[in-house]
Amino acid sequence: MKQLNYSRRKRNKFMKTKFEKLENSEAKLIVSLEKDEFEKYHDKALKTIQEVVVIDGFRKGNAPENLIIEKYGEMMLLEEMAHLVINIKYNIANIMYH
Repeated sequence: MKQLNYSRRKRNKFMKTKFEKLENSEAKLIVSLEKDEFEKYHDKALKTIQEVVVIDGFRKGNAPENLIIEKYGEMMLLEEMAHLVINIKYNIANIMYH
């Protein structure tokens, strides 16, 4: 397995990438980012969740964060943040290696 370590810190100081060529024309792309960069997705993730959850006494899109976390758990918010980050950062990293 050939391992290539591309550090793109000059281009994006918040994201590190690692690309590994595997057997059978497969590849492994590892992307890591700083905590501060991950936390930037909090508000967007919260807004996305607010649009779909149902909390008694609140219209969709208006439920407060504390009630969402109380009813559905903090993991729901963290998973949505991760989903957003993966979609965006994967596309950036993928472009870097093509």
